[in-house]
Amino acid sequence: MAAPVEIERLLERERIAPLLPFLYSVWIDGTLAEHESAPLTTSPSWLDDEDRRLLEAWLDPATPPAATDLLRIRRAIRERIGDRDDALSIAA
Repeated sequence: MAAPVEIERLLERERIAPLLPFLYSVWIDGTLAEHESAPLTTSPSWLDDEDRRLLEAWLDPATPPAATDLLRIRRAIRERIGDRDDALSIAA
């Protein structure tokens, strides 16, 4: 089994920030289907090697994130969108 994703590193990477809603949504049901991770199988060109490594680790179906990690990502998304609380009301 691979090492769990370093959630602190994932959250501090500015280039990954636009992908946080996607990363949250693919794991919210507790499983990761191949078609869910397909959009990032070829990483966006703006990501560096560290970003790619973190994404690969996050999208590893053998190491699902802890519920607390998903909550931290959700909180980070909410902080980034500010007062637009209704944006995540479905996942609440």
